[in-house]
Amino acid sequence: MKQQILKYPLTPSDVQTIQMPYGAKILSVAPQGQTAMIWALVIIDEALTTQDRTIEIFGTGQEIDCTGSPEREFIGTFQIGSFVGHVFERIN
Repeated sequence: MKQQILKYPLTPSDVQTIQMPYGAKILSVAPQGQTAMIWALVIIDEALTTQDRTIEIFGTGQEIDCTGSPEREFIGTFQIGSFVGHVFERIN
């Protein structure tokens, strides 16, 4: 089994779907230039099968809608200019 780390750019929107290889493990989020990126550890053999991952970004002080009790896993925080974004993956 071989693995590699891949990066995925985030768009400046509250909710987005990123297609990643099945079983990819999200490692971190950070800015690269003026774009926030997610880095994930991917098993190369499984890279042909993909799944949609729902990513949410909340600014500091922004209200977070918890209607329906969504489950979220915190990925990390990034800053680009004066914007500080807190990134979560929607689990359900």
